[in-house]
Amino acid sequence: MKIAALIVEYNPFHNGHLRQIKAVRRLVGASGAIIALMSGNFTQRGEISCLDKFTKAKLAVNLGVDLVLELPVQGVLSSADYFAETAISLIQALKFCDYIVCGAECEEVQLLQGIARAFYLFQPLIGASLTDLENNTMQKYQLPTAATLSILRKQFQTDLQAALKSGINYAEANCNLLFSPTFWPYIAPLFPQRELEAGELQTAVRHALQQPNNILAIAYYKAALSADAGAGATLAAKIRILPRETGPDLQSAHALRQLITAAENSPHRLLNSLIDYLPPISLATLIKAAQKGTLMTCEKLQPSLSLAIAAAGLLKDFPDSANLLPTTDFYRKLSAILPDLIAQKGSFEFAAKSLSHKGLTVANCRRKLLRQLLNLPEPDKVTLNRLCSNAQYLRVLAYSSYPGKSLLKHLSKSIDTPLIMRFSDLVQKQNYITGAADFAYQSSSDYRAANYYALLSQNAAALEQNNYPAPIKRATKRKKSACSE
Repeated sequence: MKIAALIVEYNPFHNGHLRQIKAVRRLVGASGAIIALMSGNFTQRGEISCLDKFTKAKLAVNLGVDLVLELPVQGVLSSADYFAETAISLIQALKFCDYIVCGAECEEVQLLQGIARAFYLFQPLIGASLTDLENNTMQKYQLPTAATLSILRKQFQTDLQAALKSGINYAEANCNLLFSPTFWPYIAPLFPQRELEAGELQTAVRHALQQPNNILAIAYYKAALSADAGAGATLAAKIRILPRETGPDLQSAHALRQLITAAENSPHRLLNSLIDYLPPISLATLIKAAQKGTLMTCEKLQPSLSLAIAAAGLLKDFPDSANLLPTTDFYRKLSAILPDLIAQKGSFEFAAKSLSHKGLTVANCRRKLLRQLLNLPEPDKVTLNRLCSNAQYLRVLAYSSYPGKSLLKHLSKSIDTPLIMRFSDLVQKQNYITGAADFAYQSSSDYRAANYYALLSQNAAALEQNNYPAPIKRATKRKKSACSE
């Protein structure tokens, strides 16, 4: 059977997600399988999920996904590059994926691929191998030697940090460097659109880098290129980017979360606000959660004393962070907002926005605050790269009776990475060959994140359990096919 992997958040699950699943179904065929790699209770944008991970996973299976695997929280609460590296490492562990599917605002896939190749060369993750690059991309595009590339990389990073510190935004800073006389001669061959005028192409690149889903799509492609170089695989060629659709029944997940926040205390208002944009079962699930009081938004992370302590903890952690620009500005802002945090006068979003500045985005501040709340210290970049690039396990959240159940059986016999069906499996398999320390570190992080979410939402069903998840029977039947095909 054909297998496609989707990288998703489903926060909340809306009509655009349903259309994406239907498009992927056409890609793999009626007898194919769709695997969703899903953020759990917290998301890469530094937000808490409206619904707990188990509820989201069951909803996804009911709406067409066959198997839902959880993205580890250490990768989720990281930058786009590490988030993408985490997803690609899980897909590598699956071994049998024919397609890797993600969404983007940009319809020009080749443009995103060109940007990814450029970033692959000049913005590698810590630990990336120059030898891999020399054997792969540099030979293909006749680029400079590894020694020259190393010098250019250092210059690119130095110039980029200087530009960001001066107040130039991410998209503008990268565009200025990519199209500068120093770097453009090496980058031009990476763009199939190089026949365009440089100014026209630069405008297109700048616009692409201003959209969050484009940035993630670029990061997926970049991570796949890096994985391909190390393993001789062809993951990058499997990526399929589905441009974002528009229509009267479609809204962005960000806009829908704002509607949910505004109406979370009134199921009737919630119904009226979301009825046009969510599949009926998704809407019903959200309303049921609102009625039970388990629907979560960032507004429910009102700065209690624990958040104030978390913010105070940043005083000792942030000075060692290379991402902090400048430190003195952070101290000044943190000192100014602490009284409001302690007095519970400010929201979680207020804290994130107050702590942000030219060198630290609001999303980055959200992720750092969530890490503090979850007691998940941010590892150094070498450790984070190792954790994100090596799948420790595959955490199963939900699966269909067919073909999800047979797919799981096939995977259990075919892959080397442990399949985790329940929490006790993490304890039993913690001495896995990839390294007991990394396995324990990641599993304890995921366990802590799940149970902290359950505490915040006062939802016992969100706790990590020792019960095996039961297969979900969908109303529609599909043609059966052997997993070994």
